[in-house]
Amino acid sequence: MQEESYNSDDGEQEEQPQATIIELKKDVEELEVKELQEPTPEETAMQMLRDGISIRKVVETTGISKYYVEQMKKQVV
Repeated sequence: MQEESYNSDDGEQEEQPQATIIELKKDVEELEVKELQEPTPEETAMQMLRDGISIRKVVETTGISKYYVEQMKKQVV
């Protein structure tokens, strides 16, 4: 009798990790989608420079070094 109860417990324990794995996979997929939708700081900086925002504001907003932003500005113009 005790063996049967252990077996039924084992079956339930096996199902829980499967459900957890599926949930984790869904969470990872959602994070990947969010990451793809958000522009990188470099993309943000390029767009800001195209919009005519000053180098100083771009540096403050994106955290990219002034030198790199100046190089990006040359590419935009």
